Amino acid sequence: MKRIVLVFALACLMAISLNAQGATVTAKVGLAGAQFLKIPIGGQAAALDASAMPLVNDASAVFSNPAGLNHIVNSNSVFVSHSSWFADVQLNAGSYVHSFGGQGKVGVFFAQMNSGDMAITTVEDQTGEFSGTFSAVSTVIGISGARLFTDRFGVGLTAKLVTENMANGVGADDFGKGSAVALDIGTWYDTGIKGVKFSAVVQNFGPEITPNGIYYDYDRGDTVMTSVPGDVYGTKDQVAQEFSFRPYSLPMIFNFGITFSPIENLDVSLTTVQPNDNLQRYLVGMQYSVMGMATFRGSYAFGGYPIMTGWDDDDTSVYESSFFGYDDRAFSGGMGLKFGNIGLDFAYIQHTVLDPVYNGSVNFTF
Repeated sequence: MKRIVLVFALACLMAISLNAQGATVTAKVGLAGAQFLKIPIGGQAAALDASAMPLVNDASAVFSNPAGLNHIVNSNSVFVSHSSWFADVQLNAGSYVHSFGGQGKVGVFFAQMNSGDMAITTVEDQTGEFSGTFSAVSTVIGISGARLFTDRFGVGLTAKLVTENMANGVGADDFGKGSAVALDIGTWYDTGIKGVKFSAVVQNFGPEITPNGIYYDYDRGDTVMTSVPGDVYGTKDQVAQEFSFRPYSLPMIFNFGITFSPIENLDVSLTTVQPNDNLQRYLVGMQYSVMGMATFRGSYAFGGYPIMTGWDDDDTSVYESSFFGYDDRAFSGGMGLKFGNIGLDFAYIQHTVLDPVYNGSVNFTF
């Protein structure tokens, strides 16, 4: 037992060290792809965002922290989720987890994000009226395993295949399509002191994705002079240059959280998140259960983004440091309903500029 506590303490120290380093780096926005992997899946995860990571206790844990699968009481758990994202983008997901008793739990899952149909535009057809349509489709499938080493300490591991097809429906040579295998590693530890639990997870650890095919760039191409007999001035033709798609990283994320219960039926979660393509952020989440039938949830994300307060004498922007706010997300909340072995969860995510988004999920255990 002492060895387990020591290992977990070292993991916590590593988390604090990584987070401290992350607080001083510049936000590397746009340097990682497969951003759909950051979208919380399930009503509980959407309502609590990353602060749900220490609390998830059903089959949706495969998407946030595989160690959470150890909390599933029944032998089997089925989970289905639907999210309506921005600009009519849809994200659907599902998972199934089976318990092997003391040997642990194993789950399989999938998630797919679809942009919907978009017009194909070309140099000749810049309005997209005659060239048909395409869609951007991102998919992840995988398998998770979790096991308790003691009644207070458990781990989980996920292996998944991440595939992005930026030009789905265009040609048959996998143009714009690439894949990579990634891993999630999670832990969970119950101190046994007034409901205090620790969790840590590394998500999307894997190689880069390189889309197939080549593309043509006219701006970086060549200007060629051509002429025909009798043409004194000649004609300028722009010849596009061919390029291969460059690889991009997966959005690797490190989450560390603590949850406790200050009063009966109330869970409070404090989580810090360090992505490889953005600034560190902090989340406070709460969920309150009423008679074991209804659960109300809410969370808020804090970050280190500065706020523009005005203009300098040379017309440059003036910023002041702010601990509040992260990207455009303002507040998220939701509720869950329990009917025997069936759980229904709903979530609402508010944004300051963009439209709100919604999530609904169903969980069934047997």
